[in-house]
Amino acid sequence: MNKPSLKLYQAVSALHDAGAVEVAHANLIEALKESFEVEILPLTDIARAGETAVIFMASGGVEETVRDAVLASPAIQRLYLLADGLQNSLAASLETAAWLKTRNIEVRIIHGTPSMIIKELRMLPGADALRVSRVGLIGDASGWLISSEIDFDAVSSTFGIEFIRIPLTEVIEEYATAEPAKVKGLGGLVRVEPSEEDLEKALRLTSAIETIVKRYSLDAFTLKCFDLLEPLGTTGCLALAHMNAKGIPAGCEGDVPSLLTMLLSQNVAGAKAFMANPSGIDVENNEIILAHCTLPLNMAPINILRSHFESGIGVAIQGVLPLGEVTVVKWWGREMKDYFISRGQLIENTDNPSMCRTQVKIRLDENVDYFLTRPLGNHHIVLLGDHTERLRRFFEAATN
Repeated sequence: MNKPSLKLYQAVSALHDAGAVEVAHANLIEALKESFEVEILPLTDIARAGETAVIFMASGGVEETVRDAVLASPAIQRLYLLADGLQNSLAASLETAAWLKTRNIEVRIIHGTPSMIIKELRMLPGADALRVSRVGLIGDASGWLISSEIDFDAVSSTFGIEFIRIPLTEVIEEYATAEPAKVKGLGGLVRVEPSEEDLEKALRLTSAIETIVKRYSLDAFTLKCFDLLEPLGTTGCLALAHMNAKGIPAGCEGDVPSLLTMLLSQNVAGAKAFMANPSGIDVENNEIILAHCTLPLNMAPINILRSHFESGIGVAIQGVLPLGEVTVVKWWGREMKDYFISRGQLIENTDNPSMCRTQVKIRLDENVDYFLTRPLGNHHIVLLGDHTERLRRFFEAATN
């Protein structure tokens, strides 16, 4: 899994010995680098940070320096002051935070042990969670996704996402000469319907898509997969399962809001995502069944190779996910201003022949009546574990 990026704008007093400051914070910086791709920048660069930034308070005596940098950065609306308490950093943070409040700038001091600081940093909100992401749109959205259009210009401007449109014909052209991809662990999986030929076709498509992802340097992509059934005689389910396992969020059917939910889940929560259809709702027990034909190959401890549910061809994945705590989430809207999120308990992996191959029954904390009265489209995203707090922080900041 790719580590999330963390930009720290360092504030350090010239009165403090630079070597002593570096030694004092060495354990913290080392711990941060284990969890993040850390970039330590001069405080003067904060003007390019946008609305939100994390200032690393490396010493005391920096209050005036921070004040002057903020006054020169009118875009700043929210600041996090990271202080481990050494070199008088906490004292300086308290004074600085009090001044920021007088300027109506939202501020929070992040303080504690390295593990506490890392936990807090992982839950930071902000539109920069997706900034500089390159998202590939391979083909248009499937025709039945009538509520899932977004305003690409508005979303790109707000969240810093670059959308790259790629014609589906490019996949077909790559497939014509592609060799089967090597997918680790695939040979040991139980295979039910697919033949050797089916598997070879699916692996050739996997190779073709890998080539395109590399060609365009994509951080995530969505594929209009149903339009490949007829010309190629295979499905994209295995290719998407493979790419998701490699840390490249890959969504089905050209569904952009669901893909952005998957990308957000990875960048903010560090979680693999299962994109699925609500396929059954039990109001009395507040339970829902979600099902689809692909999920990250490394998300489920058991995977079975099946045929694609709707078409009966190709290679799909029936994953058996671990029982326990999960998060169900959907980010949605023309400008991505709406969301649903709920903790839940995965209580059963079902095996209904009239549903897509991977099927999970979840008892939600939130009322399942949401799906019947005010749903945010069809697909929803399932994450293993409880990620509601950090994702809710993002949504509350990004959708206001």
